[in-house]
Amino acid sequence: MWQTDWADRSRQRADMATPQLSALRPAAVSSTYLLFWMEHCIECAVPDCYKVCPLYVARLDRKCARLKNGILPNPQYPGLFPFGAEVEFRRWGKLESNFGLGSLKPRHARVTYRIDRLFLQCIRPVSSLLRGISPYRRLNGAYALFRERVLQTLTQDPGRTIRHIPVASMNIDLYGTSGMIRVYPDNDAEAHLVFAWLDFVKYQQLPDQSAGYRPAGAREARLANKVKCVIWDLDQTTWDGILGEQDSDRVSLRPEVQRTMHALDERGVLQSIASKNDRDHAWQVLQRLGVAHLFLYPQISWEPKSVAIRRIAESLNIGVDGCLFIDDSPFERAEVIHELPGIRVLADSEVGGLLVRPEFDVPVTNESKQRRAFYVAESQRKQHSLAYGDRYETFLKTCHMQATLFRPTEPEHVERCLELLHRSNQLNLSTHRYTREEFAQLLQPTGVLCIATSCRDRFGDYGIVGLASLIMSKDRVILKDFVLSCRVAQKRVENAWFKWLTGVALAAGYKCICAPYVRTSRNVVLHNALIQSGFVETRKDDTGSMLELNCDVIPPGSEIVSIVACGLELVPVTLTLGSPQLGSDIAAPREAAS
Repeated sequence: MWQTDWADRSRQRADMATPQLSALRPAAVSSTYLLFWMEHCIECAVPDCYKVCPLYVARLDRKCARLKNGILPNPQYPGLFPFGAEVEFRRWGKLESNFGLGSLKPRHARVTYRIDRLFLQCIRPVSSLLRGISPYRRLNGAYALFRERVLQTLTQDPGRTIRHIPVASMNIDLYGTSGMIRVYPDNDAEAHLVFAWLDFVKYQQLPDQSAGYRPAGAREARLANKVKCVIWDLDQTTWDGILGEQDSDRVSLRPEVQRTMHALDERGVLQSIASKNDRDHAWQVLQRLGVAHLFLYPQISWEPKSVAIRRIAESLNIGVDGCLFIDDSPFERAEVIHELPGIRVLADSEVGGLLVRPEFDVPVTNESKQRRAFYVAESQRKQHSLAYGDRYETFLKTCHMQATLFRPTEPEHVERCLELLHRSNQLNLSTHRYTREEFAQLLQPTGVLCIATSCRDRFGDYGIVGLASLIMSKDRVILKDFVLSCRVAQKRVENAWFKWLTGVALAAGYKCICAPYVRTSRNVVLHNALIQSGFVETRKDDTGSMLELNCDVIPPGSEIVSIVACGLELVPVTLTLGSPQLGSDIAAPREAAS
């Protein structure tokens, strides 16, 4: 509801012929919270400010008018009501509403508003008579005061838009003690807005996010091909009941959850926790249940779930589009979906079918079984690096990292390389997702040299972290594919790799290395890494660019990682695959979902 009592309707615009319908229709809302938005001042200090404030503008009721024409009903923008609330903020102007009364259906909200308007129309003549006796005797003013007592700053671009803000992100209890909510332009801006909706709403039905649901106004994002990390809620998800309301010694994992957790670990899918709970208490329960060791960077606190998930993804150095969050609460799922576009979100009832989903269709190898151990070792590296402050390269040298380059011939090595091609997004030159048949053909000795890279340092083994495919043609070496795991990102592995490649290429008579880079929304990280390694951009178009590295160039920082190459030789071949877009000797691979 809106305080339209003081609207200057003579200022209403004339272009009202075609209503601009809101993207949110009342039929999609099951209930809306009872709010009454009123005109107020950010720096209010009544009644003294009426006499001393230089910004004071008298309203008909002698209060300060911080909105130029009041809250003006504009029927061109219907939303919850048959009109939108047009507001022109003066300096220090704000909208304010109390809360604490609960919610009602949209049609009841409209009826309540009509009753409110009718009552005001009835008492206005009496109020006018009383104001003739004394300006302080205002019946409608007394009603407004009664109504007021009974009953975050947002960046917004110009134009028609709809923004959803989950209640969880505001940290308020609408059904607890009554409180107040305010809306005002930042930096004292004199904004001109029309609100079709400014309400807390509950939707008729929250669609299934796994079927592509995004709240209106949410940013579009593409899902990663495979899930790298599953993030679990605890209460009513991994176990039945709420931990703080039952005997913790009687808490047990749901059977399907326990089976799924161990199967995910075997497949190399990382796992973590985002739960609103007491950390020490919850962790003791997880240790007793024998699953605490499965979780990396668990976030157990009272902060919003989206904040916890973002922190987990950053700690693992993966994108949120490679994560899947499981929670029993539709409210928490909606908050995460809104704040983290691109993340997969499922209800706890879908855990039983999790392992048969295509995003979890990955081979079980020795590499996958050790993936969690790789990340535990990485956590130890991060802890040790803190002692070196900003002397990061000095720390890297103390790690004594060694990269081994070899042809992937063993079935398990082939599976891991194929997995890298499917799972890697940020450090992926072509992002081409090979089928098993295509990759088997690529590995055949037909002019394409495939090189796998494994790494280890004093903290432990990284396993196979990279794959490259090379074509030797004319006087240059063409890098068809180049993929690195995020586990070795920013550790100068690529610098040392290209130092080795330029050395053997120069010895074989080649002058430069060419890398056709296919740009996606995610792999700019690799583009930057190649530029820092000495590559230069020679051609560019809408799909990507051609990068070239002179074989006389020694990449900076390439001495940090030592290279061991096992029986690799660059043999010239005659191979020409036209590329009209980039003008290279090979066709630019197609872009896949990143």
